[in-house]
Amino acid sequence: MHITKTKYGNYIPSDDESAEASRSVKVGTELEATVARNPQHHRKFMALIKIGFDSQEKFLNINHYRYELMIRCGFFTEEHGKFYAESIAFKNMGQEKFNKVYTLVLDLIAHETDTKPEIIRQEIEKFFT
Repeated sequence: MHITKTKYGNYIPSDDESAEASRSVKVGTELEATVARNPQHHRKFMALIKIGFDSQEKFLNINHYRYELMIRCGFFTEEHGKFYAESIAFKNMGQEKFNKVYTLVLDLIAHETDTKPEIIRQEIEKFFT
């Protein structure tokens, strides 16, 4: 169930599915909630990856490119000498760590494309206007 905090401090269902799920919760029931990572920030990260991917010729698959960036920025696990990029799925990575990933990947792409990070940020914003 997804909820949104109103300006009055109350929480309301964020969508129809959540509203339906909330109907089965009895009044007075205590629920535990976790703060989700910012979905807009996740979309901006994917736009960043697309910008970097479109500026290179080594990788034919955008996911392989993203995995390589994650590993090069230090977000990986190692098993039997193989490196695996950490998952950026909402359930696997909190906002604070995702902020670090975003910043380091942005800096790496900026360095590799010889572009100022601010220029890349402006390009990302074009995806959302």
